Amino acid sequence: MGVPKPAGTPQSQHNVRRDWRAILRKAKLDETYRIHDLRHTFLCRLIEDGVDPRTAADVAGHSDPRITLARYAYSRAEKRKSALLGVANPLRALLTPEEGAEEANSEAS
Repeated sequence: MGVPKPAGTPQSQHNVRRDWRAILRKAKLDETYRIHDLRHTFLCRLIEDGVDPRTAADVAGHSDPRITLARYAYSRAEKRKSALLGVANPLRALLTPEEGAEEANSEAS
């Protein structure tokens, strides 16, 4: 792991783990959380927020964006619903034009 000391030199894994456990205790979090869990969450959120795969792969240190996407891109229920409604609503308007016309007429009044 590449967590540097303030001087820029690498820290020992023992010291990193000790500091991590202290942070978890202070935050009153379960001490079984690993630094890697933080990395995983961060990369998942990058992808969810629409960061391009190449940039996410660079941040992760992966040579191939497919590795990053395979490991960190998840299908979330809210995103699936939003994607489906984004397609369904315009189709619904095309299939039921009288409703759209009624709404337009009522807004014009």
